[in-house]
Amino acid sequence: MNLKTRADKGNLVYEYNPLHNYRDDSGEIKEFISDKFNFDLNHPVDIISDYSYDGTVNLILNDEKNESRLINTRFSSRGNDTYEIIDRKGNADTNIYDKSEFDLDTSLYKKTNNIPTLTFINTFQGGSLPVGNYHFYFKYTDGDDNDTDFVAESGLVSVFIGEIPVSINTGIEDENSNKLVKFKLTDIDSSYAFVKVYYTRSSAAYNESSITKACCISKKYIISNNECNITITGSEEKIDISLAEINERREYYTSAKTQAIC
Repeated sequence: MNLKTRADKGNLVYEYNPLHNYRDDSGEIKEFISDKFNFDLNHPVDIISDYSYDGTVNLILNDEKNESRLINTRFSSRGNDTYEIIDRKGNADTNIYDKSEFDLDTSLYKKTNNIPTLTFINTFQGGSLPVGNYHFYFKYTDGDDNDTDFVAESGLVSVFIGEIPVSINTGIEDENSNKLVKFKLTDIDSSYAFVKVYYTRSSAAYNESSITKACCISKKYIISNNECNITITGSEEKIDISLAEINERREYYTSAKTQAIC
């Protein structure tokens, strides 16, 4: 909700104006009134406001009892007691909260309820992946570009030159294998819109020790019907990252009290 003020004969009057970003089972967008917050009078709610990437206002709620929530108001302050509802381009549903996905959509920390199934389809001719031994890692991303932790990891994928035994060779360093790799992710949480792909690659120059590098593919792969088909050709724009980002230590929160302190 928001509390709008107005002057009435010199007195300051408060008007209750609920947010309109709650979608019920019928699909109709209504006032944001829900019993799923589980608030009570014995645990006062601490509310912090923050600006989102598009200038709209986020409300971060914590009562030191329940998990922390983030609710986007859909409006941006324009000054002089005025505001404007912002139409999010591409995926407006990220700040319209569905009754069926309430817990996932409003959680301050991105989480997953489903364990996805990762299927390695195969390597194919027609790409430009450099030779080497790869491990691929996958994250979910919502429409606001907020990432989860890694939700799936492939086994070792060896990318080499050639297809038949008499012509196969491992290649050296960054030699082009002329191959691409395909995966499929299924059983994906419905509250996420994209999949991000990371990978490590180990290769070596002639008579040199193996070197392992890590990168993140800039492209986001679209989730459709809780599935995502992923083709990695080697020509995608990528960002080099440190190996520590793949193996970084995670911090886990075990109570709302801990989250409030953070």
